This record gives sequence, structure tokens and C-alpha cells, in this order.
Amino acid sequence: LAVVTARLGCRRIPKTMFASLFHVIGAYELSQVFTDRDLLVSNLIWGTGDLSFGMVIEFGERYMMTVLPFYCIFTSFGSILSDTKRFTTPPTISTFGYSNYLLLAAWLYFTVGRAILIRRAFNNVKSELLKYNDLWASLSSEQSRLTLQRIGETVSQLRVSSKPVQSRAHDPDSPLEASSSPLAWMLQRSQGGSFSLHAPSKSVWPLSKDPRVVSLDQLYAQAVFVDPIFRQKVQELAAESRGLFPSVLQGPEGSVECIPWREAMADEELEQRIRWAQMKSVDRAVEKLVRSYNSDVSRLLDVVRQCIVFERLEDLCECLERILGDPELVVMRIKNRLDPSFDARTTGGYRDVALNVRVVTE
Repeated sequence: LAVVTARLGCRRIPKTMFASLFHVIGAYELSQVFTDRDLLVSNLIWGTGDLSFGMVIEFGERYMMTVLPFYCIFTSFGSILSDTKRFTTPPTISTFGYSNYLLLAAWLYFTVGRAILIRRAFNNVKSELLKYNDLWASLSSEQSRLTLQRIGETVSQLRVSSKPVQSRAHDPDSPLEASSSPLAWMLQRSQGGSFSLHAPSKSVWPLSKDPRVVSLDQLYAQAVFVDPIFRQKVQELAAESRGLFPSVLQGPEGSVECIPWREAMADEELEQRIRWAQMKSVDRAVEKLVRSYNSDVSRLLDVVRQCIVFERLEDLCECLERILGDPELVVMRIKNRLDPSFDARTTGGYRDVALNVRVVTE
């Protein structure tokens, strides 16, 4: 039944059904505290443990594996206390409770297995980690230290939302409101190379008081129009701050070759060699929604993306300041992985400054 409800999209029901195994048993054991005086201590401990662990599963699922061993120890102590008559007789194997053996075995399997997989992953990127660490160590000059401090201060002054979401873009006065086909509307709006952030709100997707994007189709329809606008804005930023873009060609030993945008602007052949970041594939978007965002489309913030490369920290800092001062860009979230306090082991040594921005055109 839990599998069927999960396949139907009722994601909370299976979790509630699993948590209820502990809720119901815990409530029953607590009720026995008042009827069975001989097992008062055991029922009290087991009931409290089962009910509490059920609450963790229901409302704090992420902490379930952390709490599990403490639950097993706590409930086992209750069994020992009761069966040994408060430690007056020696305990036996059955005293600890057979269910705890199974739960601890599962906990060990997942915990140890996860640790092994993490170690293997770390070994796979160890060589890259050492290279990144050498590059980071090369930024030890006083000028580099001051620039990193300047970047950190710039980021710290920015007030952004902790949980930004994708919002619907619509134009209630659009003459194309009567359109019944999203594709037909998109083709009409893009005629003559003209793009707009506005999308029809009544015919393509229903209006709602909730401004968040609720459909992956809706998100990609908006992304189609934002992508060229955003790319042009990124090109302007790169021209003003001496930015570079990755090339389709590889350098020696498979390294990525980067092309200065100022040079590419004057050389069409050079511009054709730039590898622009494409919109996130639908397969990858669905995978990320299911794994990380509990199928909440509004939390998917990187369908449209670009990357600017800099040879000097000063240029990066200049570009960051230009972004923050640009009236057509609103920074919704920023991650400063160039902060000296950042633990680069979590990213295989890779460091950057990542921003989620909202493009304002009208």
C-alpha cells in the first residue's frame, strides 16, 4: 500500500505509515503503564522510545539515522531493567529485544556502506584535490589576501533569502492570452528575434495566488526566453571585467582552454569556439527534483546558467561588484567558496563564487 501511494504521488503517506508503526506501538505500550504494574518501567521506556522515534521519522526524517542507535540503546536499557528485575538477575540475549538487533544491523549496513562510498569517491578525486589545493596555496600574497577579504566583505553585506524560489512570469494584458498552445505562443513571441520574460497566465497555465512555479513545462517555457537575455548580460559583464569563457577546444593534457571575451568580440571565428553553457537537460532536472527538492519545481534555480572565468582575483571581485550594482540583476542567493573558512574537501578542492540571480528587463 505504501508503494502504491508513493507511485501515485502521495509522498507523505508512505512515511506516515512507516512512522505509525512506532506511533501505534508506542501509544499502546504507554497505555499499559497504567494496567500492568509488573512491566511498568519496561512499558514506559519502550513506549516513550517508540513514540519519540516515530515523531522523528514523521517530522525530522533527516535525523532518523542519527537517532536510531540512541533509540536502540534506550529501549534495550528498558528491557534489561525490566527482565533482570532492576539488575538483580543476569541478562540474556533475548533481553535486549530482537527488533533492536535488526535495526542496529540496518544502521551499521547503511552507515558503514556510506562511509566506504564516501572514501572511494574521495580517492577518485584526490589528484584533482591536490591540484586545487596547490592553486589555492599560490594565492598567499598580501594582495591576494586583501582581495579575498574584499570579496568576503562584499558578499557579507548582501541580504538574500535563505530559500529563494522560482516565480511565475505572466502578463495579464497580453494580447496572446487566448492562445491555447504553449508552443504556438512561444513561437509567436519569439518572431523577429524578440524575446520577453512575460508568459501568458490564463491559457497556458492557470493563475494562482501562489506566485511560485508549479510545473516543469512552465519553468522551461520561461527559461527559453530568459536564456538569450541572460547570456547577453553575462557577455556584457565579461567585457567590463576582463572575463573569459571556456572553449570547445582542449589545452595540453586535457586542460580547458579559455577565451577572453574582449578578443572574441573582435574575432567571429574565435567567438564560435566558445562553449556556452546550455540549459539544464530535462532528465537532469527531474533527477535533481526527485533527489534533492522533494519534487518542488520552484526550488530548481539553475535551468539557465553561465560561467565566467577570471585569471585574476581582482577581475572576479570587480565583476561581482558590477553584478551587485546592476539594476537589471537581483541576486537571490550567493555562495562564496573562495572564503578561507570554506572546507574545500566537500567539493574536491574546487572553489568559486556561485550566484543565483533574477533578470529584470521591464
